[in-house]
Amino acid sequence: MLQIIQKSISLLIPPVCPVCEKNLIDPSRELICRDCFQKVSLSFADEKHVKPAGRIPVYFPFIYTEQVKRMMHLFKFENFESMGRFFAQAMVSKLEELSIDFDIITYIPSHPARIREKGSYPTRFLAMEISRMSGRPVKELLRATRYKRSQISAKDRAKNVKDIFEAVDDMEIEGTILLVDDVITTGSTMAEAGKVLHEAGYKRIVGITAAGKV
Repeated sequence: MLQIIQKSISLLIPPVCPVCEKNLIDPSRELICRDCFQKVSLSFADEKHVKPAGRIPVYFPFIYTEQVKRMMHLFKFENFESMGRFFAQAMVSKLEELSIDFDIITYIPSHPARIREKGSYPTRFLAMEISRMSGRPVKELLRATRYKRSQISAKDRAKNVKDIFEAVDDMEIEGTILLVDDVITTGSTMAEAGKVLHEAGYKRIVGITAAGKV
């Protein structure tokens, strides 16, 4: 009986694209509608789209367009995990496309208060998905020492993230570290995290985000 009711409801209220709210043609196979996917496809970043963040290079599969921004909002603030898996797959594909190898995955940490506020942990989710797809382990190498303010001007971002991270003790790891974040804008957060990791003795670090501003 429950299945009949659910089917009847789906006929009355067709599943819609979470980005533009148009009806999906094939909800069983589509995450977003074809129009939005075409626009997102135009956001694919090519090989020249790499952003330096301090001493580390940061790569990303998507340019941070309005469509990608909306998709990221769904993932980060509305717990749309399917969108997170979509981003993680694109990140893995970008790493494979550029033949970037790595041994350990870590991620930009969030303060516990931020996690409680959001009800989610986007960077850790992306890292775990990349681990599942690549077979590389995830290690928590950083912790957040204070709450980071959001929605501040670009010129204040460096001050906002200064001394915000510390390295987790007793983690002796050799090889290349893949540092995961969701979006790179100015690069200040990645640069600060990379600096802390370098000071802790991790020499080879490469960054990956789902999207980046160019």
